[in-house]
Amino acid sequence: MQQVASPKEVYSRPKNLHVARFMGFRNVVQATLEGTQGEAVAVNANGVRLRCTPMEGFDSRRVAVALRPEDMERATPGAENAFDAQVEVVEYGGRDSLIIANTAFGKLWARIAGECSEGSRISLRVAPSKALAYGEEK
Repeated sequence: MQQVASPKEVYSRPKNLHVARFMGFRNVVQATLEGTQGEAVAVNANGVRLRCTPMEGFDSRRVAVALRPEDMERATPGAENAFDAQVEVVEYGGRDSLIIANTAFGKLWARIAGECSEGSRISLRVAPSKALAYGEEK
């Protein structure tokens, strides 16, 4: 038993990285904790700065950021929590597309509105409330 809570809480605010992965957070990005910004934390993932929601106490500067594919969206360059991506694989789904994209911090899965094509460069973003930061796994 890892977490006892309402289904909504377990889905949206998993207690730890194990529960996050089980609940669909398919992307886990390794990052370095840079500091706090209000109730958020600032992290750096291979040169990309992200604001995230802290989920566990951190005992080191190494953190793991969990991101759900459906929480990604297209962004304009320079938007908060935006990063460049090159689309590698596209699975067309009508109103949206499931993509695998190469980013500065590795391959990510993203479910984005509309169509895109393999090889295209796009900008993705995730809201700080949807980017969950966990202490480094032991």
